[in-house]
Amino acid sequence: FDPDVFMALTDCMLDEDVLTTFTSASASRALWSSSALLSLIDVQDNLFGDLFLRERQLDLFHQLAPRLLVSQLSAQEIAASLWALVQCEYLVNPGIFDALARLLTKEETLRSANPRSLSQALHACTKMFFLEGPLQTSDDEYEDEFTQVAVPPYLLCVNDILDAFMKSDFDSINQRHLTKVIWSIGHLQGIRDDKLVEDLVKLS
Repeated sequence: FDPDVFMALTDCMLDEDVLTTFTSASASRALWSSSALLSLIDVQDNLFGDLFLRERQLDLFHQLAPRLLVSQLSAQEIAASLWALVQCEYLVNPGIFDALARLLTKEETLRSANPRSLSQALHACTKMFFLEGPLQTSDDEYEDEFTQVAVPPYLLCVNDILDAFMKSDFDSINQRHLTKVIWSIGHLQGIRDDKLVEDLVKLS
């Protein structure tokens, strides 16, 4: 990984004339690639350089993330985008993550999704849940048992994603897919199911 190359490439991508040419698919690939590259950095080795690159990455996400919603994406591209957003810890516009999760749960999109994409999307939703922190009921000091908790829209999609994963061709599911799904089930209360976990463990 060469930081100078990364900076030069992002300079080009952030050019105003170039930004307007990005489709949703190309934006997805650019954001996934930048997150994958920066995940290779050892923060302990070069803290200042790492922070500088992260700032540039956030600039890139700020410009390209809205482009993810301008045209149709495949299930694989949606899952990659969800992973990139959570890997970058992009919380500036959470509505983009929510919108992508909803797009993935469209019937025709789920039918075309493979186990890798579904496990990646489920894993990304779980990690986003942890990034955002505990669900807040309100700003009031005192709460009662009838207070309604606002659930992030993407969490309403996880059961559909999980259901599609369980209906996948098991011959195409590998250990890495199973590990991500089991981890997600274990950390999201809304999809905890002992029988389901038992079935997944048997598959592994």
